Amino acid sequence: MDWKGVRVYMTMEGSRDLGPGVRRVSIHALVIFEVTEVRPIVDMGRRWEPST
Repeated sequence: MDWKGVRVYMTMEGSRDLGPGVRRVSIHALVIFEVTEVRPIVDMGRRWEPST
């Protein structure tokens, strides 16, 4: 099966600001998500079985 893209449904579990002491770093915040569902971009009403 060729993958063309997927929709990912996520729930934000938490976030944390790294604070002003990290000015030279590109990352300024940490966000944690739980992936709740992955589906094809276009499913056209057909059943879709996730790959294992």
